[in-house]
Amino acid sequence: MYVRKLIFDFYNICMLILNFLYLLLSFLLAISTLILGIMLAAIHIPDKENMKQYNSARYALAFAYLIIGVFNCYKIIISFVESMDLEEIYTLTLVSASYQALLFTFALLTLIQPLYVSLRRVILQFGIISVVFITLLLLMYNTSRSLYSYFYYIVSVLYVLQLIYYVSLFRKKHAQYLKQLEDYYDEEENNRLKWVKSSFYMALSIGIMALSITYLPLYCCVGFIGVFILFYVYFAIKYSNYPFDFQYIIPAVYSKDIIPHSTAVCDDRKESNHLLPLSEKEQKLQEAIDKWVEEKQFLYTDMSRDDIAQSLGTDRDFLALFFQNHMKTEFRVWRTQLRIEEAKKLLLKYPDLSISKVGHSVGISDRSNFQKKFIELVGISPKGWRIKNLQK
Repeated sequence: MYVRKLIFDFYNICMLILNFLYLLLSFLLAISTLILGIMLAAIHIPDKENMKQYNSARYALAFAYLIIGVFNCYKIIISFVESMDLEEIYTLTLVSASYQALLFTFALLTLIQPLYVSLRRVILQFGIISVVFITLLLLMYNTSRSLYSYFYYIVSVLYVLQLIYYVSLFRKKHAQYLKQLEDYYDEEENNRLKWVKSSFYMALSIGIMALSITYLPLYCCVGFIGVFILFYVYFAIKYSNYPFDFQYIIPAVYSKDIIPHSTAVCDDRKESNHLLPLSEKEQKLQEAIDKWVEEKQFLYTDMSRDDIAQSLGTDRDFLALFFQNHMKTEFRVWRTQLRIEEAKKLLLKYPDLSISKVGHSVGISDRSNFQKKFIELVGISPKGWRIKNLQK
């Protein structure tokens, strides 16, 4: 009996501690999201035409943070004043998660596809969620529990469909964004603004956890709330820092005249043919390319395809066709080969230089991308190639 009493007392103490931690973390979550929401709304952004949509999305995101903060404040106040009805908790959690999914998704889409995001789209979906929310509240307070439960499960299914739709939409727009960057800059851009993609899936996970948190043991809830706080702080910091990247992103996603390499054809370029000797125009381009290589301009980054073509005294369409017909490759592939050859020289010349710095020195700033390209062209990793050749 004494041992059983000790176990029972220990269990009660643990539950008291967990309850205290739950309330403390809920309070921190409420305060931090409120503060972050105010900070997001108050950040000074340069008054530029192409930043208007970012500013609108920033205010929407600030509103999402405030919704989360107010919701958690409400839960804390009710928990001290009276016990909150489970149906009320489920309803508020579901609707809060739905609003959050909407605002976070469109806030992220604004960073990569600002032309797609419009106030009309956001208001339409916001209105639909609000109508569903009001209907759910009316059923909760004015109908039987069974009818409310039935409608609640329907709304839960709709929420899952909403998440599936957002995942599909984001994947499609993110792929389009990468294509636009690669076409505009002629660079591998898989890791540009990588945090946007990771943040979307983190926000998606947060939405799923927020919906399931009411059904889980208290210790899981404590852990989840800790994760929520870390994510919201991380996301607010990254989002507020976006204006530093917009000068690189905006020109590509706003460009309306991107033409793929394979379709670049016009009348004065039909003379290009690998079976014929170089024309005068092509000879001048070849000489400009040779000088460009001699000066190692292939190491420069963040230059658009138009800028590169202009530096060679031509335009991007003629440059693409020249490489297609006479170099038997694409400009991007050819430049990567030059960069890897330069990297091989640096690997041997500076044995103590890190792999990341070598990649950055040759114009490939992302380590994983540098590793991938090096292995594709050389057949071995940069580190392995360095060790192998230093031993000779």
